[in-house]
Amino acid sequence: MYKVILSACGNPDHNESAFHCVVNGKYVKGRVAKASSIAGCVTITQNYITNNDLGAGNWTGGKVYDKDDNYVGRISYNGRFWDKNTEYGKEK
Repeated sequence: MYKVILSACGNPDHNESAFHCVVNGKYVKGRVAKASSIAGCVTITQNYITNNDLGAGNWTGGKVYDKDDNYVGRISYNGRFWDKNTEYGKEK
């Protein structure tokens, strides 16, 4: 079992506040989603991005944790999973 963080913020390039969850004039609610695999987390992530009409500048989620809440990596806007041992997967 895995958990992925789904979240977004406004994009300053589009005159939106990066401190608020308002994207394209609507509030985007963040949440934690569960999946049985990393691939499932990727699918959930891509659906969240599509359903909320997010651009790369809006995407702030993607951290993935295992069933014991250990950080395992992150999913970038393009749907790629980055293991925690890679440059882009390191926990920030």
